[in-house]
Amino acid sequence: MVDHGPIELHVRDGRPDEVDDLVEIMLAGYAEHEPRFPPEHWAAYTSDIAAAADRLHESQLIVAVRPDRDGGQRLGVVTYFPAYRHSSLGVGVAETPVPGFRLLAVTPHGRGLGVGRVLVDECIRRARAQGAHELMLHTATFMAAAVRLYERLGFVRTLAQGDDPERQLLEYRLTL
Repeated sequence: MVDHGPIELHVRDGRPDEVDDLVEIMLAGYAEHEPRFPPEHWAAYTSDIAAAADRLHESQLIVAVRPDRDGGQRLGVVTYFPAYRHSSLGVGVAETPVPGFRLLAVTPHGRGLGVGRVLVDECIRRARAQGAHELMLHTATFMAAAVRLYERLGFVRTLAQGDDPERQLLEYRLTL
């Protein structure tokens, strides 16, 4: 359990029976960015998000839940990769995989409550627990709130193969 200011949040692994619901949270969380994509790229992006279940052999879905009598209200989700290779981004495969995460999404009613921070903190905790020396992520220039969060938490933009000016893809790493 995490006490984050005015609300209480639980962080837990996503259950197999709720993957479809977690995908819906991700799709809703990213919907605001649709106008920035040509239709064919948006379709590919949402297909990648919807394929979360196909990545469960190499990743973990982490969920932030606000507890209540009905088992909790899911406010956000992130995909954590113990060995992040980021080949699904179309930018190559890391020579030495390190832990990483992508597809951090917070529901519209969960924004501004620290949900994203709690999910990133859990990714950092898991990376440290596995003995990693760094944690990486990819985001995009137009995801300004995410960029601010990551930089506030100490992530540093790297000029690695992950940066893609055409897609505005940015790579960040945090030394643990």
